[in-house]
Amino acid sequence: MGNYNLRVGMLVRIKEGTHDSALPESRTGLLVGQHEDLAHYTDRAPVETNVWRVQFVNGKTLMFHAMYIEVINS
Repeated sequence: MGNYNLRVGMLVRIKEGTHDSALPESRTGLLVGQHEDLAHYTDRAPVETNVWRVQFVNGKTLMFHAMYIEVINS
């Protein structure tokens, strides 16, 4: 997995050019969790992925890969 340095509780923005009909205009949300999945058929338990659940200011929770997430500093 890539080194994205994301953590639950971070205020983030979804990068321009990323589309979802439920994405609010501000594109701003809070990281609420990292998606876990059986990434390989040999995995015995779910493993963390680079996909994050983001709760937005409109109340919707969507999932985005870390490469589309920007941390808001300040």
